[in-house]
Amino acid sequence: MRKVLLATTALVAMNVSAAQAADISIYGGMDWSYYSYSDGTSEYATDGNVKIKATSTDDQGYTYTVYQSVGIHNSNEEDSSITVSGDFGKIQMGGADSVIDGMDGDVSHFANDWTNLTPNHGTICSNANFQCRGEAGLYGAIGGKNHSGDGGEKIGYVSPTMNNVTFAISSADTADDRLSWALKYKNGPLAAMYGSGSEGGRDDTAYGIGITFGETTVRYQKGESKKTGTGAFQVDRTEMGVTHSMGPVGIFAGTSKEEEKVGAADKFTANGFGATYSVAPGVTLTTEFWENENRTTSEDSSSVNLTVAF
Repeated sequence: MRKVLLATTALVAMNVSAAQAADISIYGGMDWSYYSYSDGTSEYATDGNVKIKATSTDDQGYTYTVYQSVGIHNSNEEDSSITVSGDFGKIQMGGADSVIDGMDGDVSHFANDWTNLTPNHGTICSNANFQCRGEAGLYGAIGGKNHSGDGGEKIGYVSPTMNNVTFAISSADTADDRLSWALKYKNGPLAAMYGSGSEGGRDDTAYGIGITFGETTVRYQKGESKKTGTGAFQVDRTEMGVTHSMGPVGIFAGTSKEEEKVGAADKFTANGFGATYSVAPGVTLTTEFWENENRTTSEDSSSVNLTVAF
């Protein structure tokens, strides 16, 4: 019995020591939104996450990071991963967002600057091959079989940056084993990125450019998704936007258009603008207006959003 107790005590001590050696952080935030629509309806929405990250470095200089994000509003796990990084770059494994998704903020306007998606705009954009702004950004264009753009277990690699160029590749454990890759060039105020993805008979490509002038940033992105043979389609996507900061105040405007070129005629266009105000450290108030339109109908929406980060 004494040996069992000693062994148990040693294991507990090892676990405590390992925990003490790791750098553990807990952070996150929550959004509360009010939406009003042109049909006279309105609704409230909440969204938020608690994020836990533990990082440790071994004697050889390799860094190991364990990460998890859980929804405050629904208690569902949204992301979880292990990342190993060093002079070789980094490898990420698990159910977190793709490594490519973490690179495209410099060239993808909607991935960076809109707060909450209009909750009921799905009635306006219902094409399974459209992004519908739901997973906007360059990775959303190349990284998913449908407009969700992400999800599922995956493994990805990001190279060290050499001569301002970074390479990333991601493999997702989907029914047809999604494979996506991207190249990014960033030099001072200029960023450019190109990516490609394939899954089954579907092929996606996209490129984006971002330029910053002082407190103003302009981003443009173009993409195409297509499939030949049975169920053939070709979706062309264009999105662009501008942001400008004035101390605690920020303003932004953007437009996104998706159009089916081969299959049944369809389109979805979203135009919007908004403003943000930094109320206090970690507290941001945002107001937005959006016009969403398909081939037969349209929907206008306005919203007020309060974000509290910790």
